[in-house]
Amino acid sequence: MTPKSDLLKTASRLRIASTLWERLRGIRKGPRLCDGELLMLIPCQSIHSFGLKEPIDVAFIDNCGQVLKSVSALPPNRVVNCRKAKATLERFTNGGSTWLSVGSQLSIDLRHGGDISRLDNI
Repeated sequence: MTPKSDLLKTASRLRIASTLWERLRGIRKGPRLCDGELLMLIPCQSIHSFGLKEPIDVAFIDNCGQVLKSVSALPPNRVVNCRKAKATLERFTNGGSTWLSVGSQLSIDLRHGGDISRLDNI
């Protein structure tokens, strides 16, 4: 059985970056994420942390919402990717909060071209 994650239920806000411009701005140049806020880059198979001053947590997810790769506390000036990913979730690392693990199943369905109307439980 795949572990379930309540991360999206407890997140205060999910910010979607689906246009080229929004994805290029990402977590570094976009509006500052608040505590409990996540950034979803879609489509996205690779991210970098160049120019960041603090670590970030990153989860690569497939089009059924399963976490394929997870990196907690990615330091600045790094690149990480996952070729099979459809999207990534990012947040600034919060030392007291756990992050997603590989195999976690999120209530997100990205099989229809990333149509954000298909997101559940946010």
